[in-house]
Amino acid sequence: MIYRVHIKFITNFLGGGPRDKKTQVRLLNRTHENHVALHSQDLMKKLKLANEHLNAELDIGKFKIPDGFEINHDSVSKLKRVYNKVNIDWFEGIQKGKKIKLDIMFEDTSDKAPKVEIVSSLFDVIGRFHGISQWGAKFHCGRFKVSKTERVTIENYDN
Repeated sequence: MIYRVHIKFITNFLGGGPRDKKTQVRLLNRTHENHVALHSQDLMKKLKLANEHLNAELDIGKFKIPDGFEINHDSVSKLKRVYNKVNIDWFEGIQKGKKIKLDIMFEDTSDKAPKVEIVSSLFDVIGRFHGISQWGAKFHCGRFKVSKTERVTIENYDN
């Protein structure tokens, strides 16, 4: 069973890659397909934690998280992060308010797969308390709201 989670960032998603030597902008990590990279192991840990908090009793090990997600080039911008009131860091990132789709797979038959509402609740907890930014959750980056979750079928599947 494949689920598509539509999310809207409520804080900036900041890149965690190396700094560009000329511009000093910290770039987004990318996959081989030029998607924005996700820390899938970290997301699995957060999924397990959300499962425990909600008492959903799912086998989290059956979820498969992709290595990244697609984003329009128009949605990626240069963002400024100010810390200690005087220090400035520049990042390539996704500005709050932008929307993405994240496809995840649950490896089991459709009768044993979790309901769409449960998957939506799990990701809502992750988005509200943890976030998915490459720069790190401790800076409250990459927080999001789930706008819609749906099962992917042959009718709504798109590459």
